Amino acid sequence: MVNTCSAVGCTNRAKKGGNIKFHRFPTETNRRKKWIQAMKRMKLDDPSQLWEP
Repeated sequence: MVNTCSAVGCTNRAKKGGNIKFHRFPTETNRRKKWIQAMKRMKLDDPSQLWEP
């Protein structure tokens, strides 16, 4: 189960009885790449590269 949001600046976390849903990143390569690109999140140690979940 995914417990936290991966978006930059988002502080949402899973709560028992809460109404927010979280989803895992897809395992299928092309769809996963699209999700990562859509997040526009960069690596902390190398800001020129996209973050990997």
